[in-house]
Amino acid sequence: MASEDPLFTLALILVAGVAGGQVAKRFGLPGVTGQILAGILIGPAVLGLFHHPELQSLQPMTHFALGLIAVTVGSHLHLTRILVAKRRLFFLLLFESTVTPIVVFTSLYYLLDVSWVVAAVLAALAVETAPATILALVREARAKGVFVRTLMAAVALNN
Repeated sequence: MASEDPLFTLALILVAGVAGGQVAKRFGLPGVTGQILAGILIGPAVLGLFHHPELQSLQPMTHFALGLIAVTVGSHLHLTRILVAKRRLFFLLLFESTVTPIVVFTSLYYLLDVSWVVAAVLAALAVETAPATILALVREARAKGVFVRTLMAAVALNN
């Protein structure tokens, strides 16, 4: 799509995201799932509606959005909450940083015969927790409780 106007590009991305979210909700899935799938669909990997120069023009808005996500995640990082959940957080972060990459690497390298370099990179990426997705799911489900507090603290510490 050859639009030089960053606001038009942003409008198209937002419309696709809202539509994808609504479709996902009709199938009983979280809206963020449909938004992610819509992004994959309209992005360069599938339909290729947007290319690097068009998306580059959105970089100031992307930085602003990432800043908002960081502040929101950071607001969940309370010292008292960490102290109360320190044991749960320790084991969660320990297993996330050891078991996850081992399982991903082993699965890719030994079961799917992927090169060790690609398997190692994907294993390292598997540890990452996407804060925007977690925030969207927690807000959409209006989730509360010990698990959510521990999850939010882990996401904040992880990122």
